[in-house]
Amino acid sequence: MLFITAYELKKRYPGCDLYFVTSEVMDPKEQKRYCFKYIYRPAFVRALRKITGSKELAGNEKNDTLRAAKQLVKYRFQKEITRSYAEKILRDTALIVDISGFLLSSKMAGGRNREFLAVMDMAHKMNIPMVLMPQSFGPFDYPEKVKGELMDAIRRILPYPVLVYAREKEGYDLLKKEVTSDNVYLSKDLVLQNRKFSLEDIADVNGMDFSVPEIITQRNVAIIPNSKVLQFIEDKDLYYDLYCDIIKELIGFGKDIYLIYHSNEDLKICNTIFDRAVSDKVHLIDKELNFWQFEKCIQKVDYVVASRYHSLVHAFRNGVPCVGLGWAEKYSALFADFGQDSYVFNLAEAADKDAIMESVRKMESAYSEEAGRIRSSLDEIQKDNCFEKMFATVGELG
Repeated sequence: MLFITAYELKKRYPGCDLYFVTSEVMDPKEQKRYCFKYIYRPAFVRALRKITGSKELAGNEKNDTLRAAKQLVKYRFQKEITRSYAEKILRDTALIVDISGFLLSSKMAGGRNREFLAVMDMAHKMNIPMVLMPQSFGPFDYPEKVKGELMDAIRRILPYPVLVYAREKEGYDLLKKEVTSDNVYLSKDLVLQNRKFSLEDIADVNGMDFSVPEIITQRNVAIIPNSKVLQFIEDKDLYYDLYCDIIKELIGFGKDIYLIYHSNEDLKICNTIFDRAVSDKVHLIDKELNFWQFEKCIQKVDYVVASRYHSLVHAFRNGVPCVGLGWAEKYSALFADFGQDSYVFNLAEAADKDAIMESVRKMESAYSEEAGRIRSSLDEIQKDNCFEKMFATVGELG
């Protein structure tokens, strides 16, 4: 999502500098490769507080300061993680583009909701135009003691951004009902809308690792779990058992299974599943893959069984069928976009294990046909591009 956003923005605003706000500190050598620079998020938030004089931003300023101080020592006072650096950039910012994905919801911690809203509010005070790129919204089932406060803030602040793109119809309908603003639009995931992208467009690829993990077998399935799902399952072993049962079924089909982690936090789950599966037909790719490497791996499998949302997005983007084991509405909406409704399940609810196993069997017999349906749906989705509307609305930047 970051790389495609950088590509689309650089194409439309070639004379502007791009800055990525992140909670991770980038390796100084690695960051020099890309067409964007970065700002450390705690420094960004503290700079916004200082510039606007706002005390509205939720979060512990003492903890933010302590965290930033630790990073300063660890990374030898790298300027990108200082408040003064963030403040300097913010005072010369012409546009903020938010690619959060999913923050404004009662499924997220209250502090994260407040920070999301407060950043928009402070951008408003600084007269910085803002666009919320396609993401999930809702539900807004906040605890009663904070619901009034948060809903008032949502209704007051959300009309400010130039464009608010809701990724799912459910979120779109919720915003139109609660906010009643004419800046809300329905749009598919921005990764799916991009027709052409390569790393060369945004990075110096000399010396970059383009090696792809070896997948030498011919009948393959990728399994991509998600640690987030475990938050919604009381008995964690049920999640591991489900994947192990799916693996046994796939082995019975004569498949080789490749465990891939799409986020660093999922490596532990992959290791656990690998240890429990105990089969020479199961292979663990214990390497962090970049955007290009991940898509190359996905292109070598017949289909994917996954819980990580954007691994499913990238699979569909490459015409690869999926069985989705998710935890939120965004999964169902994504699969509906491709006519794949019967292959997605919500593990945050009481998902029927027998139905999941039957879906895997169905996919094994129909993955070639499903791949054709996915490619046809993708052609339709790519007739639109949310960045085109953004550029037409925001216009040139000074």
